[in-house]
Amino acid sequence: MVVMVLVGVLRHQVTSILTSPPPRPTLKAVREAQALARCSLMHSHGDHLVYSKFDARRNTLLEDISAGNFLKTGPKNAAPPNPMTDPAMMEQMMGGMKKNVVMVVPQTIIMAWINFFFPDSSSSACLSH
Repeated sequence: MVVMVLVGVLRHQVTSILTSPPPRPTLKAVREAQALARCSLMHSHGDHLVYSKFDARRNTLLEDISAGNFLKTGPKNAAPPNPMTDPAMMEQMMGGMKKNVVMVVPQTIIMAWINFFFPDSSSSACLSH
């Protein structure tokens, strides 16, 4: 049991070392998120404003959104990028592989250790007959 706890602690430490920090959002992504939050606030609390001010803010937001000022993506007709050429996607795939290796290697070592110290009793019984 002590070995299992120590392996769990070691696995946690290795995973925390190998985990890369989350990617920083781009300026366009931040602008889009803030515009969506602004629209949500206008929708939720717009009844507290004078109608003329609300209408002016709504029209400004609608014009900016329809012009594409707050969108982080390109045109809708553009083909999706190849994930194998994008360095961020490659880093995500490598991160997933690192986590899988961190989980598989200790399990294999523990299974070999248990098999060494606790051999199968049925194989020793066959040898005695």
